[in-house]
Amino acid sequence: MLSIAVAPTQNSNSATLTEAPTCPKCGSPMARRIAKQGANAGQAFYGCSTYPRCRGTMPAS
Repeated sequence: MLSIAVAPTQNSNSATLTEAPTCPKCGSPMARRIAKQGANAGQAFYGCSTYPRCRGTMPAS
């Protein structure tokens, strides 16, 4: 029987993840969202994860 050894690999995706910013109004983590309507439709932004309780937003850069 043939056995094949596989070397462990490091997950390269974990290095590219960034932490979500905190909301400037309430301090909760923010979620990356895409604007669906209005002048900014299709553009990314950060919105508070506690929406609609908090309506804090900031541009995604």
